[in-house]
Amino acid sequence: MTKPRKKLVVAARYFGLAFQLFVVLVIAAVLGNWIDSLLELERPIFTALLIPLFLIGFIYKLYLDLNKDDDSK
Repeated sequence: MTKPRKKLVVAARYFGLAFQLFVVLVIAAVLGNWIDSLLELERPIFTALLIPLFLIGFIYKLYLDLNKDDDSK
């Protein structure tokens, strides 16, 4: 693989990870906001709980994916 192409593949991989993180956080925020409005809560408790919970889940998934890549080499 040529050097510029290899850099493009690496950049695309990290862009994909960033996009996944963005989608996970948006889903957590929308879901938390929906639950808070459904329960008619004054403070966004579920939004505040779901965002870090989903973030921890994403980091764990990332850890597993990176370890899987290391094992296949």
